[in-house]
Amino acid sequence: MSLSEQQRKNLIPLILHPRFGKMLQNAVLQWEKEDVNPTSGTYGLTIGVNPENKEIYKFSHKAKQCCLLGAALIDKTPNAIGDFECAIYDNYFISKNEYFNLYLGFDSDPNEVISEINSKSDSYMFGRNVKIALGELNKFVS
Repeated sequence: MSLSEQQRKNLIPLILHPRFGKMLQNAVLQWEKEDVNPTSGTYGLTIGVNPENKEIYKFSHKAKQCCLLGAALIDKTPNAIGDFECAIYDNYFISKNEYFNLYLGFDSDPNEVISEINSKSDSYMFGRNVKIALGELNKFVS
């Protein structure tokens, strides 16, 4: 399943976001290119190699599901310790706190209690708005 026309339209204003738009644009390109379902609750990644024999993040094809942060890392080089937070910073200069709030906004259940500080942050709202723009998402079940 690739993104629907309505989902693409809904995401356009978010792709223009000055801080997080580039990350979202890369995630959308990967969801479309790989025909992977945007899904909350799973990075959906594995480490593979590119044609130059360098390690890169790839979709875990058996799952065919990937969250916002996972999709943004596809084809990017893992950092030395293989930490997703550090890889997001290395590629998009998104701080650990912003990463955590993006994760909460996109991957958490909207009924979960989120601290007032986190729920008012720009990064939390961005992750939440991406989730809303995509509509009903699958929740990953292993």
